[in-house]
Amino acid sequence: MNDNNFRDKYYHNLINTNIARYRKILNLTQEQLNDILGYSDNYISKVESVNLNGNLSIPELVRISNLFNIPFSYLFSEVPLVPNKIRKITDTILEEFKNASFNYNEYYSLIRDNISIYRKINNINKKDLSIKIGRSRDYIFKIESNKINQKFSISTLGRIADTLNIPIIKLVEKIDEE
Repeated sequence: MNDNNFRDKYYHNLINTNIARYRKILNLTQEQLNDILGYSDNYISKVESVNLNGNLSIPELVRISNLFNIPFSYLFSEVPLVPNKIRKITDTILEEFKNASFNYNEYYSLIRDNISIYRKINNINKKDLSIKIGRSRDYIFKIESNKINQKFSISTLGRIADTLNIPIIKLVEKIDEE
C-alpha cells in the first residue's frame, strides 16, 4: 500500500470512528441514524467499518455534525472532543433537522480560506502544493479562487494537510483571530 493510500485510509477511518463515537454518545443505533439521514439500511454500518474506505462528502459531514449538535471540525479531530452539552435527539429536533437547509458554501469557504492561510504560512506556492498532492498544476489556484467544483474529497484535504504538515482539523476549523 503506498503512502497516499495509507494516509487516505487513515483520514477516512478517523472520521468514521468519530461518527461512531458521537452516535453512541447520543444513544442512536446505526439503523436510527440511517433513517434520520435517509440512507440505505446498512450505510452507517459500512461507514463505521474500519475496513471501509468510503468517502463521505463535505455536505454529508455537515448534516451529520448538525444532527449531532457538534462543531463540524469535531469529526476531523484526532483527540476525542466532547461537546459541553449533549442534547437528546427528540422528535422536535428530528423534525427541525429534516426541514433544515444547510449552507455548505460557508464550509467550503472556510476550507478554502484555511488552505490559503496555511499554504502561505508554510511558504508553499499554489503550483507546488497542487503537484505535491498529485493534482494538476492549477488545482490549488482553482480551489482558492473558487473556480473548482466544490466537491473536493476528504482524501484531498488529508493530502493538503499532510503536505502543509498540519493536522487535518486545521483545514476545517475556524481560526481564532486575536
